[in-house]
Amino acid sequence: MMFQSLARPLLLISMLIPAFAAEPAPPLKLVVLGSSVAWGHGADKPELSWASRLGYLLETGEPLAPGSEIKWKFANASIPGDNTAKVLKRYDKDLLAAHPDAKIVVIALSLANEGMVHAEHPQQVFDSFKDGLEKIAARVRAQGAQPVFTLAYPQNTYTAEQYGYVKRMNLLLNSGAIPCVNFLGALDDGSGHWAPGYFFDDGHPNSRGYEELFETIVPTLFDAIAMGKTTPPQWKDATGFLHLERDPSANGSAPLSFRPSRAMHSFTESFRIRTRDTGSIAAAGAGESRATLEIRPEALVYIGPGGAVTDTGVKIQDGAWHHIALSHRHATGVTLVYIDGVLRATTQDQIEPDLFALGGPATSERAPAPAAADYQDLAIYRSAWTEDEAMAQHRGELQQASMEICAPLADRELKLGEPIENRAQSMSRLILGTAKFSIGEAAAPEK
Repeated sequence: MMFQSLARPLLLISMLIPAFAAEPAPPLKLVVLGSSVAWGHGADKPELSWASRLGYLLETGEPLAPGSEIKWKFANASIPGDNTAKVLKRYDKDLLAAHPDAKIVVIALSLANEGMVHAEHPQQVFDSFKDGLEKIAARVRAQGAQPVFTLAYPQNTYTAEQYGYVKRMNLLLNSGAIPCVNFLGALDDGSGHWAPGYFFDDGHPNSRGYEELFETIVPTLFDAIAMGKTTPPQWKDATGFLHLERDPSANGSAPLSFRPSRAMHSFTESFRIRTRDTGSIAAAGAGESRATLEIRPEALVYIGPGGAVTDTGVKIQDGAWHHIALSHRHATGVTLVYIDGVLRATTQDQIEPDLFALGGPATSERAPAPAAADYQDLAIYRSAWTEDEAMAQHRGELQQASMEICAPLADRELKLGEPIENRAQSMSRLILGTAKFSIGEAAAPEK
């Protein structure tokens, strides 16, 4: 009888325990604050805009980062025609009052609405946009939220001079302390206009264009910010490098590899290399159809997914450090190879990579890795670069917009099959595979 009398209180206690269990954390709110492109003008349906696609991604409950329990809710406070002055005027009503619980505010405005189109004094427009963005970002921070910028994007009536200001603005925002998304690199036709077939009118993309803008957003950017990566990365403090030697057992694999968690269209793979040998040094692509960079006796060459070879005309196996960037504009099907900040090769390709590799070919159909080479400062982006951005990176001005991997390759301890330090505002993993490697401690390039 005594045991029966004790059982009932124990049962009641066990029934009450779930009520006292820790409640799941409430969702974090992300708000988009912009103009007509952020609102979705030109999309066939509202849900096809880049912002709506982002909202769906955040709110579906799909874990963006491995092991993350962060949940999100989404709101769009964009109004067509807005510029920085109009946003500042309505900020208290549309952000502070309407979304006091916002944790991240994506500021998505255009130089066109600021007055750059047909501007007689483009420098004044540039300065107005810069000052306005700074004031909006300050308001966001004062609210206790984290600002994120989308970079200036194309417009079909931009002149060559105005396009120059667009690129200058993007370099300026890229150098700041606020995370950025590189919209220009998704739809730029090379002159500041929308890629053919991807626009609704002179100022707006169509549904296909909105998809390209969406793909430039690093999927785990917002989880990374929420988990403490609130400022863009730096790597000037990294003085080491990764020394790799050819591994005969690799059988076409590459020592360093990154697999995107979601579809990637436009991209840039940037790194530094020092070697005196020939061989495949980097690759990007899907399946066996991979684009490859290979050092040949006469020059560095780009080999497209179909096997076509494009000669850059530059020998880099001279024992000096060189900066290489492989960049792809998905909308126009253009691939660009930059060497030490200068465009050295351009070709037509269509690449949708499911893997990026460094230190080897990532396929047995290409030449093996160099006998020995040093690597440093690997960065992988969800957007293509202009030559201005390539030159800035070459000079040590780290481009952070749409960056998914930022690996100085200066880790003090490395283990095969384990991830390497990734300083980017993402939760993505760069893996060290089969390789003969060592860690260099000196003679790193100046940055």
